Amino acid sequence: MNRAIAKLIQTEQTHQIPAQLQTGKDQGMQMMDQALLAAITAKLVDPDDAYRYAVDRKKFERFVTDTTVLPAGMSAAPAPAAAPAPPKGAGTGTDAS
Repeated sequence: MNRAIAKLIQTEQTHQIPAQLQTGKDQGMQMMDQALLAAITAKLVDPDDAYRYAVDRKKFERFVTDTTVLPAGMSAAPAPAAAPAPPKGAGTGTDAS
């Protein structure tokens, strides 16, 4: 941590930390997601584990091998189409004749 990050924390401006980390990249600063993506590329971590710890999980979805870790509706299979609604009065048990 450098003085700029410390000052952001002291002044409760933590929302600005990601931008400061980008600025401090030459000092070795990086976001957790950047480190996780690099570790996946280097085959140091399991992509499914990286997905679980990621902040912006969208970036990690393409690496996931265990689709059960993905949110509902994110599986490779398309969702089934909804059945059309029956005509009004159909199946109510009343006969209009």
